[in-house]
Amino acid sequence: MTSKATSRFSDEKTVAAAQSLVRLLNTRPHAGQVDTLAVGNSGPEEIRRQFAEDEEEMDAADLDLVVRLRDALVVTLSDDADADAAVAWGAISELVSSATVRRVFTPSGVELIRAAGSAMVGAIASAIHDVVDADSWTRLRFCPNHQCDLAFFDTTRSRTQKWDSYETCGNKANVSAHRARLRDGKVA
Repeated sequence: MTSKATSRFSDEKTVAAAQSLVRLLNTRPHAGQVDTLAVGNSGPEEIRRQFAEDEEEMDAADLDLVVRLRDALVVTLSDDADADAAVAWGAISELVSSATVRRVFTPSGVELIRAAGSAMVGAIASAIHDVVDADSWTRLRFCPNHQCDLAFFDTTRSRTQKWDSYETCGNKANVSAHRARLRDGKVA
């Protein structure tokens, strides 16, 4: 993966929205990690700061809504999401309907601004909108290394980033595959 700016995805608004969603997705239980949105963890406060600083605290109903929204987002990004994606997108639509947004038209595009309802849900809906509107939803992925399984946003021009971190996850997979080929006698 190259670090040249010309080979990287450059829409800053989309990248910022996607990174917010990545932080939300990575609160899920994965690779032996606990659900950081569970009561007693610091996740709810971090997510509140990420999406809705103006809300004082998340009550149990808000937290439940955010967890259900996060879980529906996970389904849309799963490898086998084809059958369940329509159901998950329907659930997302229903969950974000509690936050009313208004459209603000600017020379650079349309922005969604929360008009009523949960600021957190409105901000999550806006982030989803920004990523989908930029035709970048497929850039959100989960690392295939099951010891990692982190969500990430592929910023490569070719849309081919496979690993959360090539240096750790990708390299481990490549070394493992190479050693397996050596054991099987397929490499001289």
